[in-house]
Amino acid sequence: AIDGRAFMACLISCACLAEAFQTAALPILRTPLRSSSMCPLKSGHTRLAETSVDKKQKSEIQIFSAPGCPFCDQMRGMLCFVLEDMASLNEVNIEDEAAWLKAGADVRRRAYHAQENTVPQLWIVHGDGTQEELVGGTEAVNDEMSNGRLVERLERARIPYLSQENYW
Repeated sequence: AIDGRAFMACLISCACLAEAFQTAALPILRTPLRSSSMCPLKSGHTRLAETSVDKKQKSEIQIFSAPGCPFCDQMRGMLCFVLEDMASLNEVNIEDEAAWLKAGADVRRRAYHAQENTVPQLWIVHGDGTQEELVGGTEAVNDEMSNGRLVERLERARIPYLSQENYW
């Protein structure tokens, strides 16, 4: 027997397969799967909001990733199932040093952290600039999704998310 969470993690890690399973009977999902085409982030992409230095910005999630990293793809897929609005998600390719060097001291510090540790690294940055939270890598994000802590963090940061019963 396959554990439902293990199956879901496997499915999410292969987000491109989501479309193939769109019509399959998946009792663990209560809403239709989001297709991989709905997730705007692709491997190796650097997307820094132009407002990333603006103190009046909205809260955001930052993923520090590397091109071709399967764990980065898995985290990206998991977040496509959790976030209501993908506009709150910024991905930084740690190999695109020129982009993140221009983005400011906080982004540089987080990028260096990812380089010194592992990718992906997920950070929740509050819009008022007073707080940032390191969630961690793929395993930490998966654990926090399972026990509800990720939702608590998103609520504190006022980042819109899908109801937890929609993905577990």
